[in-house]
Amino acid sequence: DRRHWTGLGSASFVFSLASTIGYGSQTPHTREGQVATVLLGMLVVPLFWYCMLVWGASFRWYVHSFVEKAWTRRWFSWSETRRSVLSLVGAVAVLWFLGSITFFWLEGWDPATAVYFCFVTLTAVGLDNVLPQTLLGRLFMLLYIAVGLTSVASLLEECISTLANKLGMSDEDDHTPPASVRSAPLVASSVAAPAAVSATPQAAAASLP
Repeated sequence: DRRHWTGLGSASFVFSLASTIGYGSQTPHTREGQVATVLLGMLVVPLFWYCMLVWGASFRWYVHSFVEKAWTRRWFSWSETRRSVLSLVGAVAVLWFLGSITFFWLEGWDPATAVYFCFVTLTAVGLDNVLPQTLLGRLFMLLYIAVGLTSVASLLEECISTLANKLGMSDEDDHTPPASVRSAPLVASSVAAPAAVSATPQAAAASLP
């Protein structure tokens, strides 16, 4: 246990605690360490995920900007919502693929192990049967957690927003009536206008002495 609590090992523990991944490879065994973990977790977990949501908004904006620029030359039509969700899915898939290649190269893992580790990291499952052992691998793991969970948070937020729009639970839908309701006054006015025009000669004739 002592060899885990180096400077880098302690930073890895705090990062896995804040991100709620919790690989479990190192845990506090003393009562003081457990109390410190609880107090530290109450502070760093909300702070970490707040940063993930803020960074995720910026990440989503950059992905959308890149996709819109690349969309100028297109051969088929997709809706903006579909482009938004699929672009973030593509970004997460790219990070999964690049992370797997990096860990394959740094740690000498086989491809299946590298893909497996990146999956449990991006999904915040955090199984501890496979962990980086080299210095570069552990440093890259900290960076990969931050960037990977930011992309996943962006994807989840976009999916939830899209689902809320589909179900009519977004703020915009609270102020904007559905298309059928918006078109009702137009239909009513188009029906009422001929009636008013046809009634006008009759009303004029009735008004004559």
